[in-house]
Amino acid sequence: MNFLTFEEVVEILGSDRVAHESYSRFISKAEEVVDQLTNRYYQQHKLEDDPVKFRAKQFKKAICMQLIYFSDMETDTFEGLNREPEHISIGRTSISKSSGKTGTGNSRTVPLVAQDVYGCLTGTGLLYRGI
Repeated sequence: MNFLTFEEVVEILGSDRVAHESYSRFISKAEEVVDQLTNRYYQQHKLEDDPVKFRAKQFKKAICMQLIYFSDMETDTFEGLNREPEHISIGRTSISKSSGKTGTGNSRTVPLVAQDVYGCLTGTGLLYRGI
């Protein structure tokens, strides 16, 4: 895919927002997630040739937002985002999760797509699912 270079990410976000290591680790998955969300629009159309510059710019921003999300969460899979630790110790206090599956009713699912991605793509037509 390669929609964004590290230099473009720095230009969009600033030099201190995403380290090169995070870029290298998460860019492929960030691009894939946004590409899927937009029905792979830029698989059929060239990003650099898009006559609607706003749409192309927002698509690139959306990838950057997803990259930040993965970088901040330190994972790029749904399972990784929703994994809970089995055991936590802080000082003399420790908490262990039971091995049995019991529903507590207060489990929270973390989405794979960052909310900021939707904000970037709103109004571009890339989220349209009509006929």
